[in-house]
Amino acid sequence: MTPFLYDIAQKIYDAHGQNGELPEIAIVVPGKRAGLFLKKHLAHIHGKSFLSPQIFILPDWFKMLSQKNSIPAFESIMLLFEVYAHEINQPEEFQMFMKWAPQAMNDFNDIDQTLIDSKRIFQNIKDIKGIEQWSLQAEPLSEIQNKFLAFWDQFGTLYHAFQQYCNDK
Repeated sequence: MTPFLYDIAQKIYDAHGQNGELPEIAIVVPGKRAGLFLKKHLAHIHGKSFLSPQIFILPDWFKMLSQKNSIPAFESIMLLFEVYAHEINQPEEFQMFMKWAPQAMNDFNDIDQTLIDSKRIFQNIKDIKGIEQWSLQAEPLSEIQNKFLAFWDQFGTLYHAFQQYCNDK
C-alpha cells in the first residue's frame, strides 16, 4: 500500500514534472511534516536533483493572502492590555489581567479563524454566564457576581477594540 502523500506526489509529478513546470507551481499543505514528506516523495519519483515547487503550510499561506503580519503572542497580550486599560471601566491590575489574557487571546483567535459572527457569540456568552450566575433563591446578585457579568458584557467591546487597534497598527 503506497502512502497517501506518495500518491499525491505522483499526481503532481505526472501533471507538472515531466515538462519542467514543478518550480512554477505552489502547493499548500496542512503542516511542515506533510510538506517535507511531499518533497521527499517528489525527489524519489523524479530520481535526480530538481527544482521543487513552492510548498506553503496553511497558516503561512493564509498570512500571505491576507497581507497582514502576525504578532508574537507576548506582544499581542501587551497590546491587548493597552486596549483593555483604555476601553474597560475600572480595569484590573496587570497581574490579574495576565491570568486570563492568554485564554482571551486564544478565544479571539478561534473567533477569527472560524469567522463566527462576533457580536452574536459575545452576546450568547454573556447570556450563558448570566444564567450560570442566576440565583434560584431570588436573592440579589453579589457584588462579585455583578462584576463578573459586567466583565462578560465588556468582553465583546474589548474584542472589537482590539481588532481595530491591531488593524490600525
